[in-house]
Amino acid sequence: MSQSLPSDERRSRSPAGAGRLRVAVVDDFAPTRALVRAKLDGSGIAFVVAEADGSPEQVAEACSHEPDVILLDQQLGGLRGTELLGDVLRTCPTAMVAIYSALDPGTEEAEALRAGAFTYYEKHLVTQVLPEVISEDYALFRRALAGEDVCTRSAVERRLTMSESS
Repeated sequence: MSQSLPSDERRSRSPAGAGRLRVAVVDDFAPTRALVRAKLDGSGIAFVVAEADGSPEQVAEACSHEPDVILLDQQLGGLRGTELLGDVLRTCPTAMVAIYSALDPGTEEAEALRAGAFTYYEKHLVTQVLPEVISEDYALFRRALAGEDVCTRSAVERRLTMSESS
């Protein structure tokens, strides 16, 4: 089920970087959406403007709220987040898309990035230090849109961890 803020709050957009980030959360598990909403809304850094359970129609509705960031679960029932990514990127071309998953990050991250996501988060991260990480990654995303070559901290940390365990 798609949920959003009242229309007056949806329309009150602040310039990028000034104010809180607007986030759409796409996850088929309502308790995860509620947890992410509580974490973001209480952060002072970001807030949720829309939620969707993963159906293409709800994802399109969530994009209509012009989020700065779209958090997209990789496992959406019988659908994968990467299968929706093309439509999401066409509908919200200036939104940072972050795919997250509880599955093996070694394969999931590569698939997410190949499909066009800006970054990949392990699912536990989404429910822990999310606001700060999103804020940092969104700043990098804006720099990437301006033509800079950037890499997210979460990607660097994951690669360092993988090389240490090899």
